[in-house]
Amino acid sequence: MLALENQTPLAAQTQFSLSTLYRKRGQTDKAAAALAEFRRLRPR
Repeated sequence: MLALENQTPLAAQTQFSLSTLYRKRGQTDKAAAALAEFRRLRPR
């Protein structure tokens, strides 16, 4: 889905959700990367 919708508010929200899930699983590197992508995609 992210491959098709990679520049939309939905993609930003998905990245934020992924960062939360990764952090809960202790995967801090992946969490940081997903959060960085969220920040890049979020509307300003």
